[in-house]
Amino acid sequence: MPPPHVLRQRLSDLSADILHHESVLQDLKEQRSALLSELDLVTYPVLTLPPEITAEIFKWCIDEGCPYPDVAPLVFTRICRQWRALALATPALWDTLTEFEFGAALGVPRHPQPETFISTWFGRAGTRPLSLGITCPDSHSLYLELVILQHASRFQSLDVMTDSKVLCDFNAVQPFPILGDLTLACLDDPEEHEGRLQLFDIHGAPALRRLSLDNVLPSMLIMPWAQLTCMSLTSIPL
Repeated sequence: MPPPHVLRQRLSDLSADILHHESVLQDLKEQRSALLSELDLVTYPVLTLPPEITAEIFKWCIDEGCPYPDVAPLVFTRICRQWRALALATPALWDTLTEFEFGAALGVPRHPQPETFISTWFGRAGTRPLSLGITCPDSHSLYLELVILQHASRFQSLDVMTDSKVLCDFNAVQPFPILGDLTLACLDDPEEHEGRLQLFDIHGAPALRRLSLDNVLPSMLIMPWAQLTCMSLTSIPL
C-alpha cells in the first residue's frame, strides 16, 4: 500500500478532475439551454398556417384510414404537439378505418384490444358517418360482433372478411340506417358450412344500394335484394 501522503495526493487530484469535469459539464448544459432558447424563437412556416388550412392539408393526405403509425392520420400525431392536437381534433381524419385485422398477420399491426382501438379511432370522428374495412378470423369473432353492434347506426360502408361460420353465427340483428355499401368475403370454403347470415331485418338497411360478395354464396344471405342497384360477385363456387 502506498504511503498516506501519496493516497492524499491522488485523492486531491481526483477531486480536482471532478471539479474540472463538472465545470465543463455545466458549461455544456448552459450552451445547450441557450441553443434550445434560440430554437424556441424559430418560426416554422408550416406552423404559421391557420389551423383550418393545416387540417384541410391533413385531409388531402388521407388515402385510406390505415392503422399504421407511419401513415396518415396516425403519423400526424407523432410530429409535434400542435399537429397532434390538431389531428385529434379533426373528425374527418378518423371516420374511415381500413386494413384492420384482428390477431397477428404479416404486415398488419397487432392490437391486443382491437375493440378498444376501433372505439378510440371512431370516437375521434365525432358524429360523422363511418367506414370500416376489417378482417377477422374465427378465433376473434366475438370482437367483430361487438364492433359491428357498437357502430351499426353510423356505418355508411362496411367491408368484412371472415370465416363463413362467423358470418352465419352472427345472431344479433341490428338496424343499419345509413349503410349504403356492404362487402362480405369468406376466408374459407363457404360450402363447408350450412347456415344463413342476417345482419339486419328486411327493412333494417333502407339506404343499402351496393353489395359485393367475394367467395360468399348469395344463398347464405338474407338481404333486401329488391332495393339493390349494384351487385358484384367474385370467386363464387359453381
